[in-house]
Amino acid sequence: MLCPRCNDNELAEEQALNALSRTTRGEHDVSVYVCSPCGSNEGLNEYFHGKTEPQSEWPVGEVRSIKEHDG
Repeated sequence: MLCPRCNDNELAEEQALNALSRTTRGEHDVSVYVCSPCGSNEGLNEYFHGKTEPQSEWPVGEVRSIKEHDG
């Protein structure tokens, strides 16, 4: 299954290996899992910009892992 946020990376079969989207933190929100690179990207966006893209703006396009940015 493709990540609903980037529509590019595959989600891990074991749900615990994916990231819980920061867009699903409300008390009555349904949990939405995203790929690990998207989870990292949401965390960085929230830290540096105070927010991340809402689900209404998904898919956001290709999101590379932090390792791919090195080198």
